[in-house]
Amino acid sequence: TQDFVFTVPNITGTVLAPGGAPYVNAFVIALSCDSDMYTQMGFCMVTGEGGFGASDATGAFSMAVPNAGVYQLQVEPVHGDTSAAMHEQIFSLASAGEEKVFSIQLLAPNVTGKVTHPTTGDGVGDLWVMAMQLNEQGYFDGTGAMANGPTADNGDFAFALTTAGNYKFQVEIPWFNTSLAGLMGVNETVAVTGEAQTVNLVLQVPNFTASFIKDADTAIQWGWINVCQAPGTNWQQQCMSVTDSSGAAQIEGNISETGAINLNLHPYMSGEEVFEGSWKLWLMPDEYQNLGTAKTGVTVTMNADNTAVTEVLGHTGSAITAESDGSYVITAAEPNLNGTVIDPTTSEAMTGSGHDRGHLCAEETTARSWDCTSVGTTGTFGIALDDGTYTVRVEPPHGSTTLSAVSFTATIANGVATASGSAATQSAAGASISVTLGTPNLIGVMQKSGEAAGDGHLGVQSPQDENGDGVADWWNWTSGHHISSNGAFATEVAEGTYKITAEPGWNMSGASPVDGYIDVASDGTVTCDEDYGPGGCTMSSGSVVMSWGTPNFQAVIYNPNNEAGEIDGLRRAVVEFDPVLVFALGVLIGLLIGGQELVDANREAASTGSLDPVAQRGAFSPAGLEGRGAGGGGGAGLDVVANQGAGGIGGDAGDPGTAVLLHRGGFESAELARGVVEQDLCRFLALANSGTYLHRRPGEGLGGACLYTADGGGRLQKR
Repeated sequence: TQDFVFTVPNITGTVLAPGGAPYVNAFVIALSCDSDMYTQMGFCMVTGEGGFGASDATGAFSMAVPNAGVYQLQVEPVHGDTSAAMHEQIFSLASAGEEKVFSIQLLAPNVTGKVTHPTTGDGVGDLWVMAMQLNEQGYFDGTGAMANGPTADNGDFAFALTTAGNYKFQVEIPWFNTSLAGLMGVNETVAVTGEAQTVNLVLQVPNFTASFIKDADTAIQWGWINVCQAPGTNWQQQCMSVTDSSGAAQIEGNISETGAINLNLHPYMSGEEVFEGSWKLWLMPDEYQNLGTAKTGVTVTMNADNTAVTEVLGHTGSAITAESDGSYVITAAEPNLNGTVIDPTTSEAMTGSGHDRGHLCAEETTARSWDCTSVGTTGTFGIALDDGTYTVRVEPPHGSTTLSAVSFTATIANGVATASGSAATQSAAGASISVTLGTPNLIGVMQKSGEAAGDGHLGVQSPQDENGDGVADWWNWTSGHHISSNGAFATEVAEGTYKITAEPGWNMSGASPVDGYIDVASDGTVTCDEDYGPGGCTMSSGSVVMSWGTPNFQAVIYNPNNEAGEIDGLRRAVVEFDPVLVFALGVLIGLLIGGQELVDANREAASTGSLDPVAQRGAFSPAGLEGRGAGGGGGAGLDVVANQGAGGIGGDAGDPGTAVLLHRGGFESAELARGVVEQDLCRFLALANSGTYLHRRPGEGLGGACLYTADGGGRLQKR
């Protein structure tokens, strides 16, 4: 016999209806969240289930959530009840079994609607509806309001969305609902007023349907689709420019478990729908479910009003005839770059079970065309490439410290592949390629508080001595590598001197980037370089040991409408959010242009917008020069600068450091004050107001830009 002992409930509470009466039979569940993701990004990525229950006749509920962690509490009204909206909130348990008590009153919905069938007009039940508030750039970045829930049997749904704005309404059709086969979900932008309104949604009828197969007996299992303007060989020009009606998102689709493709092709370019266009559909098979199956491109031409397809060309350019039901059968392209990955420690093919036996990607950097695949159970790989010259990178299994990545060049001419490079051997053009992985000579570990700790990225950089004085003027990126969760890293580097930069990942809270310097002898032996960076690394049994840095600037960003509060050990930065622009400064960097107030812990300065001038030089930055943080697209970037003093344009040695901000009018202000032109064509500006200013080089786009800080007294620092 087996005895079962139920855990004592530690999560209890009461659910009330919008009118205040006890709500009976609400479904209550605690979903576990990825703690690191929530800490870093502020939203719950569900990783499992902590516990669940239902409210009784008094509205009370209880459940046992035994483990510490971050959880999302969901209270779902009775199925079909549109008088109350679903409730969600985040809570955390600091220790196992910690008790929490909740008092929840469900909100009355102000947004109601129905999801209907496009042919019958009947409401469709058991669909999942989501509404996500978009930012000013038209994207959902996780910071806005959202609501979700199922449709009732009659297709009705109800949300409480009291914050006005544009929302993306999405309806998903469950894969098991075969009665809706051939239909598509909804992806529609709706202006929500914050008041009572009705939002009715209609399931979509695809204007292109197909089946994607490997051969006559094997359907592709899972995958995704990207839509580009034909010929679709330049990703930036022909793919990123094609969007849906919102203008904010590329047209994408999924390939089902059975290889089914359902797309509603209404492509937009520059804000206008394009009719009678020809579009390249890149079909990407899931590389784990479909080993050896290549990415496949088909060209689809639409009619005059985009209601139907007029022609479909396969990957070879030959026409595909429609089936009797109007759908198409697409056969995956035959790989033209085939080979085997060799383990140098055994001189045998890489073998093994599970997903990770290595990975291969080929990229044509001019047109941004690529294909990737995993290494099969017998070490083989196969991908299909268009004509061009590709850099092919072959990586060992994730986290390996005995194997290292290698690269070779593949030239495709008339569909035939020729490989070159020391890592690849090939008997003749078009023949199978043998690729031997490298043996790492740079092996190391990252530590925190004396213990191995990782998850991050390692950048290897080589010195560039422009003036020939034997000292590096700057460091050029050579290669990048993953730092595993146990802090280990490994790669193969040639003879020379290198700077290696370790950057912590999302879950490395309390760690900052750190640099080390190494010398590699002609025989491959690695030692720490003491000339460039004494103490940056140490050697232990032939391995490089580095310690993560300790941040000396930390901050919390608050909405200025809320009380900042007191947090020990952290500076309080108040940012008033305004339009967020993304600028390309060689690479994409998110910068907050519209913020109007950024101050340190001075509460008076936060309320008046003045800056605290008394902070001493270096107080805000790890190296005594500058500390910089940037949010991605749609996020908020925080830029805190300490004046470098000597060596800066117009700067004086010993100038006190000042916390400054990126503020509105960077371009406009720059045009109001012009001065001498520097050698790099960046303008020397005389700006009366202190702050940080971003200014374009004359005649160039956003990629050519200079970043300045001004102290308001005529001195200007070029960043």
